[in-house]
Amino acid sequence: MTLTPGRVNQGLPAAAANAWPVSLPAPPTITEKQDQPASTNATWTSATGANTAVTVNTTGYGTATISIQVPSTVTAGVISIEVSDDAGTTYYPAGSVRVDNGLAENVVSLQLTAGTANSRMYAASVDAMTQVRARLSTVITGTGNVLVRVGVIAGGIEPLVSTIPPRTMFAATGSLNATPTTETFVSLTPVRGVTAGGASTTMTVTANKTLRITSITLAIQNITTAAVDPTLILLRAKASGTIATTDPAIWRTRISNAAAVLNTLGGPFEATFPDGIDLPSGAAFGLSSAAASTNGILEVSVNGYEF
Repeated sequence: MTLTPGRVNQGLPAAAANAWPVSLPAPPTITEKQDQPASTNATWTSATGANTAVTVNTTGYGTATISIQVPSTVTAGVISIEVSDDAGTTYYPAGSVRVDNGLAENVVSLQLTAGTANSRMYAASVDAMTQVRARLSTVITGTGNVLVRVGVIAGGIEPLVSTIPPRTMFAATGSLNATPTTETFVSLTPVRGVTAGGASTTMTVTANKTLRITSITLAIQNITTAAVDPTLILLRAKASGTIATTDPAIWRTRISNAAAVLNTLGGPFEATFPDGIDLPSGAAFGLSSAAASTNGILEVSVNGYEF
């Protein structure tokens, strides 16, 4: 060792096992909020007023869970999941996902088909939010109690990423042997995937599914030597039950066959819907026809998918 005024020459370090000791600062302590307060619960019935809400403060929390238990005796009602960033002055649709399949939903249809319970749970990001609420935006129809539970936890959730849900092809075909002079529903035979159903004038969307109609194809054939007068075609739908001519028409068109020759085919005429016509779980729908004369056979096909 060489001594030099003002400093000490320690020479070279030894092997790694005997190297000079090095002091490292202790890592910072990170404390994550660990508490999970008790959830806020409510029981709603058909007597519960519109816009009744379960509201929970979310300051300091990252995720809210919303569970909705629906008995099979409830036939209608809607709950909207919403968040606020200004202490409840303004609410916005929440970025919430179903925990069973990851689909984004913030408007929850309680039940559209009698006899099937429709209980679901959701997770919503509440980072930087002050409140989350489940609001009865459409009152309940039917009997029994709808249980609503809202809780918060400290941890955040992954950003919402859109997913394409599994799809089942849907097609329904049918015909009227003579175009009727009064509005009459076509008897349709549905096929879901590769499974055929029974023919009926009322089609019903599968429980807990949404039907997206992407196109309707029509053709009309002369059964006399006269032209087929313009024929009105209507798509009618409602929440549930048996479809009737008094139910809302959500689409309509007219077709005709000007040829005055027996067995001449007019069409096919195809109406396509780029964004689809969406019908919710349990909704009833049917395709009807009415004409000024009975000169034609109407052929129809409704195409889409359920998801």
